Amino acid sequence: MLNEFSLKKTPLVAALGAALAVSVAAPVWAAEDETPPEPTAIDGNAESVWEAEKEAPSYEVSGKDDETIDISDERSVTAKGKGTVLSSMTVSGTGSFTNQSKADLTFGDDSTLTINLTGSATGEEDAKTGSFVNRGKVTLGKGEHAIQGDAIVQEDPDKKLALPTITMGDVVVSGDGAVLTNSNQGYVVKVKEPPKEEGADPTYKDDTRTLVSFDQLTLEKGGRFVNAEGARETGDALYVADSSSSAEINGTSEWDTVTINLDAPKDDTEEKPEGEKAAGDPAITVADKAHLSVTEGLTIRGNASTEKSVFGDIVAVGAQAEDAAESLVTIDGTLAFAHEGTLTLAPVKGVDISGVAIDLDRAFTNEELGNGSGRAKAENLSVLEISDFGGTLTEIPPETEEGEDGDKGDAATRAEGDEGSDADKPTHTWSAARFGAIAVDGASTIKLSTAAVPTGNEKLDESKSDLFSTGERVALRTGHFTFTETWAKGKAVEWEKKEDSASGKADGDDKKTVLEKVDEKLNQPAAELHQEISNAQLRVDGVFGVLKGETRTVTFDFDENGNFLESTDGYESVANSTSENEFQKSKQFIDVTNSRLQASGLRMDGGVLTMSNSDVTFGALAAINGKVEFTAGENGNFLGLGWLPTAEELDNVPAEDRQGKATVFVGQTIVLDKDGSLVLGKTTSTGSAAAAGDNAGEGEDDKEKNNASLTLGSDALIVVDTASFARGPLFASNLEKGSLTIEAGAAVDARNLTWGTYQLFENLDTAEDAKNVELKVEFDPTASVQSHWLVNLSEEESKHVTADYDPAKGWIKVGIGSEGAVDSSVEALHLSVDAANVANNVFVKGEHNTAYGDVAFITRAMGLVGTQIAGPKESASGASLLSTTDADGRVFFDANDFAKTMNLATGFAAATAVKALTVDFNSYTVDQIEHHAATIPHEMRGWWVQPIASKMKTDELSAGSLTAGYSLDTVGIMGGYDFTVPNGDIWGIAASYQSGDADGEGDAQSMTTDITNYGFHLWAARHYGDLKVMGTLSYMVTDGDADMTIDRMGRLSSTDISAKAFAFGVNGALTKTFGAMTIVPHAGARAMMIDVDDITATYQGAEAFRFKDDTSWVFEVPVGATFKTAFEYQRWNVQPYVDLTVRGRFGDTDGSYTVTGASQGGSDTIDYDVTGSFVGDVKLGYMSTFKDLNLGMSYGFSAGDAGRQNHTLEATMRIDL
Repeated sequence: MLNEFSLKKTPLVAALGAALAVSVAAPVWAAEDETPPEPTAIDGNAESVWEAEKEAPSYEVSGKDDETIDISDERSVTAKGKGTVLSSMTVSGTGSFTNQSKADLTFGDDSTLTINLTGSATGEEDAKTGSFVNRGKVTLGKGEHAIQGDAIVQEDPDKKLALPTITMGDVVVSGDGAVLTNSNQGYVVKVKEPPKEEGADPTYKDDTRTLVSFDQLTLEKGGRFVNAEGARETGDALYVADSSSSAEINGTSEWDTVTINLDAPKDDTEEKPEGEKAAGDPAITVADKAHLSVTEGLTIRGNASTEKSVFGDIVAVGAQAEDAAESLVTIDGTLAFAHEGTLTLAPVKGVDISGVAIDLDRAFTNEELGNGSGRAKAENLSVLEISDFGGTLTEIPPETEEGEDGDKGDAATRAEGDEGSDADKPTHTWSAARFGAIAVDGASTIKLSTAAVPTGNEKLDESKSDLFSTGERVALRTGHFTFTETWAKGKAVEWEKKEDSASGKADGDDKKTVLEKVDEKLNQPAAELHQEISNAQLRVDGVFGVLKGETRTVTFDFDENGNFLESTDGYESVANSTSENEFQKSKQFIDVTNSRLQASGLRMDGGVLTMSNSDVTFGALAAINGKVEFTAGENGNFLGLGWLPTAEELDNVPAEDRQGKATVFVGQTIVLDKDGSLVLGKTTSTGSAAAAGDNAGEGEDDKEKNNASLTLGSDALIVVDTASFARGPLFASNLEKGSLTIEAGAAVDARNLTWGTYQLFENLDTAEDAKNVELKVEFDPTASVQSHWLVNLSEEESKHVTADYDPAKGWIKVGIGSEGAVDSSVEALHLSVDAANVANNVFVKGEHNTAYGDVAFITRAMGLVGTQIAGPKESASGASLLSTTDADGRVFFDANDFAKTMNLATGFAAATAVKALTVDFNSYTVDQIEHHAATIPHEMRGWWVQPIASKMKTDELSAGSLTAGYSLDTVGIMGGYDFTVPNGDIWGIAASYQSGDADGEGDAQSMTTDITNYGFHLWAARHYGDLKVMGTLSYMVTDGDADMTIDRMGRLSSTDISAKAFAFGVNGALTKTFGAMTIVPHAGARAMMIDVDDITATYQGAEAFRFKDDTSWVFEVPVGATFKTAFEYQRWNVQPYVDLTVRGRFGDTDGSYTVTGASQGGSDTIDYDVTGSFVGDVKLGYMSTFKDLNLGMSYGFSAGDAGRQNHTLEATMRIDL
């Protein structure tokens, strides 16, 4: 193009070329001559606003001729932005200095800050005060900096103080020789005291308060802070940033948090996240008359290098005076440790850390997690040794005769019984040392022991003393005590310099994707962290054990070829992906030796808990997914799993039986998760490999494998109180085919073992190569509870009651018979249980899953056998007539009570009486239709309405071995329309609605049923002279819900009870008149078909029993006569009448239903009475007619067999349209 076209060299082109040349070259020349802008110089005694000029990076302020900057006599100065003070500065009197928000003010070396402000104690209204307010940051360099001021004392309580403002904000004291001294003594106000006597002159006490407040005070690189004697300050955070910096407390110093960093100082103060108020270290010294208060917690981090004591080497505390009213150091909140090396924590006189939580969390670094081994080096571990904390014995002051404190002999004398009735009163209380929750996380370990607990004969007030469940004294009491394991997963970030990304590509050498390489880096043996509890008397009011921590994400960088990248300089991130695999990076090993430990619960998400020569009890257990091992010393030890045994319960197992034994009290189902292992007693088994060893290299198949294992060692004695046990399994695996090893000598002491089947092991099969031996079962057939089960057995039969362990089933069966052929059925007990198959699902088949309502009901009822339900001084009204009574008049729930309780539950369908109610509703309603047709005047047709009410009762219907029935109060309404068809017949249509509450009768008195009945009816009548023939057709539905409350068991409920009835009938009535009397004999026949929907009864929110009823046909033949007359009264034609009717019922007056347990373990058919067979009725009433209006009312009474007594009332209104 240039060959074809050329630019003419015009003046414009020449000018552009020259300008371009200058613009390109100019920066090079300018760079050589340009100098940085100078800070703005400010005369500190002349300017009231200190601020850098627009182009200047900062400002420098000094006094003219290096004189001191003086801010006094109401002078006000404001500092903005970044600046340096090059002269000493004094803010005094009524001067005012403000360092604005975000301003950064530094005092250079030997430029000191002195604050000495004025207030007023005389209460004058126009009193002037000074102020120092730092809303930004102030850094104090080398020099003696001071906050001064004597106490401002209120002289007259009616006159307010005028106080200066000293808000120090964020202050950094930096460098060797940099010292900030606070000698300000605050102010004193007079506080009115409550009058000692009414009308007395007021008295006042002096209350000293603080003027100086900090946000964060940071001491770094040799910086020091001195709180002078008598001085006071408060602050959000005190941060001692390195080992060369320190704080000295001689007066009163109160902080929210204090943080101490044990590391050596760095060249530059490390960056801290925005808002962080802590970091810090070595030496805070507290003098013998000082007080340091920390309200939210003390944090110690950094490298301890050598072993240091927390209170001694790090926080040095002076000697506390014997008569001191308060501690020298008080710490609330949390003692947090993120250090490396070993620190020791022991009680120190003058230091109060009672109730403080302890948090150990020296987190693993990403380098430690991702370096291919995942192990922190031993010298980098964080170790805290806690020792010598113990309890205090306090004497309870004796009382005088008037109830006041006085001297009635020392406690020792009273304890020996020399003071009469006082000998029975507690003389002392025991208070343990207390911590809050203890949490151990990251690369941290703890070693804990306590002071020895003295034993004595002092009588303790147990309600106010810190004791174990077995009555011994506790040395140390804490909240939750947990150890957290670290897990990690990898994230790959890919970088490239080239055009093509290698995202997810395999390396050409090893053909592995970046995520596979990440997993390989992380999939290494976990760091082993050993925690020690030894020679301790420790009570944990919360969870003890191992937690799985939140999974950390570790990032790895890769280049475009899929190789690990050390530095990403010059690269651009193009892709990232995160592995789905998680890897364990730390494993907790907890050793409890020579100790007494009690905790409210045990949680083992992983890790290993080893207990040896120790008595340990846990109140509740989550599923175990780590390894738990318990071994006894030569004198024997006990372990409580889901059971905190009392001294009495411990003594129930004789000491000689526990000698040399690993006695384990089991109070709940012990569940083993996939990698759970439980070893009880001396054993040669290794338990679960997954729980005991490393999980590195775990394959996909291993992740699904059930590694759960249970080992009962040769000296294991398992104690279980079956009276309180829910009859679930004793030990279970969450997944199928866990392994079980039983070694020779293992035994089960089944306390209160009674009739039936007790599952010991579920989903636990004999371990491979394990030579399981017969498990010895200690069973006492003469135990008192057993006598209440065997009430129906002869003396000879009772001799054959035995307990048999079936290793194939993993259960103990108690019944009659010989080994291997034990009959534990309800029939063997000679019990009248109507649903025997349902009951035997638990008794014989060993079903124990209480998630099923039937199993929950049955096991609860079984647990009641042998319990006292009434006594000499209690009412026995709730006791069954079948219950057993001992020589002292105590009434016990026995096996026959169990049978009755069972029959009530499985008689639920009959007890609801829904079929009996439907029969009576149908009969009663059709009676009303026939009554309406019989009393309607011949000439009247049209609409009619008839309110109805009844009181029905039938209370002698048999239901299996029980007597059932119902009583019902119901109200309702009927109505319809009558019309004449062309051939002269009368037709009518009608509807009815009734509702009420039915109560159970007979043995089912605890049943309540809400009932609704509605129906549709069609009738027709024809006259043959004096004979009237009518037919009826009805369809009726009975709906409701029912509740049965059974003593000591709770409630069975059903919300969906329904029965449908279809009925038809014919009736003939012949009218004959004899003078003023009319007699109407009548007879008829009816047929009713009743179909009851299936009923499900629930217990404790779960399905329990299902009932399926047969369809019934009931036939009824009513025969009777009506006697009536008529007279006129005030133009009304009145017809009083009386009707007498008898009726027989036949057909399916007896029915049956099938009951099935929700656990589907068996079903039974139970016969019951639907209705009686004979009924007699009498009805009194009248009808009255005036023109087109017809009114009437009647009362009826019905009685019959099966305890029938019905009362009815109806009123009729007809309008001839």
